Amino acid sequence: MNTPLSRKEFLLSLPVASAAFLGSCKKDTTAEVTADGLMKVKLGYMGLTCEAPLFMAMELGFFKEQGIEVEKMKVEWTQFKDVINLGGIHIGQQPVMMFLKPIQEGLNIKMTAGVHKGCLRVQAPKGGAISKVEDLRGKRIGVPGMGTPPFIFANRTLSRHKVDPRTEIEWRVFPSGELGLALEKGEVDAIANSEPIGSLMMASGKVQNVADLGVDTEYADEYCCSIMMNAAFAEKNSKAAAAATRAILKGAKWVSVNPHAAARLSIEKGYLASNPELNAQALGALPFEPMVSGGREASKPRRRT
Repeated sequence: MNTPLSRKEFLLSLPVASAAFLGSCKKDTTAEVTADGLMKVKLGYMGLTCEAPLFMAMELGFFKEQGIEVEKMKVEWTQFKDVINLGGIHIGQQPVMMFLKPIQEGLNIKMTAGVHKGCLRVQAPKGGAISKVEDLRGKRIGVPGMGTPPFIFANRTLSRHKVDPRTEIEWRVFPSGELGLALEKGEVDAIANSEPIGSLMMASGKVQNVADLGVDTEYADEYCCSIMMNAAFAEKNSKAAAAATRAILKGAKWVSVNPHAAARLSIEKGYLASNPELNAQALGALPFEPMVSGGREASKPRRRT
């Protein structure tokens, strides 16, 4: 029986930027209050299907119910850790695996609750030579960025199957929306992606899943995304931090019951570009199980299997 590294052990082997440098640029973290008494919170998002709880909390008034006025900011995945660490935004929804080691190294961020499981995949051409993880040895894999969650997930699953991601894989970076084109043109042999790209690719009928965070037995019980918050802001504004967390968890619960409505509203309000039906399909397949204890468990070392 294989005894692969646990999730936390693997993540702790990845390099991170200097915590000393990132911690040297801090802003005043006292929450502003509006004239009508709402606490201001800066929320970051990227425009992904699985961020629907954020979008619903904004559009359906869940933040205001909790006494929060949100200032939203779209942030690139490769910049998200630095922006939230330095206080450019206060809160967002991000994959756990992207933050564990940086937090241990001193990143100024706290996880407050788990939101959902699933949403990351490695895909290859349907009917091609790559049907299992071991087939990726010596191949080119397209990712939306080095250090992004799709890249980390691909690294994890490669290591689990005894493929060295450092020496036996050629990594190539493309914008998320161009990964499918890169695969079709033969510039890569496989791609690692997140929603809605994964569902869009599956709907095209041109790819098959090689690894799926939401389905594969090794990962299916893991929380993918949790609520991440600037730690200094959370500590100085505990009331605002708790209120914002409750609003997002309510948004996640609403999405779990109303995936079609959430998918349509996410697109109508311009948070992401996707086909409403495919977006609804992707949302319906994601296990939204919002809870504080789920987020806590997601950050613990996992038992070897």
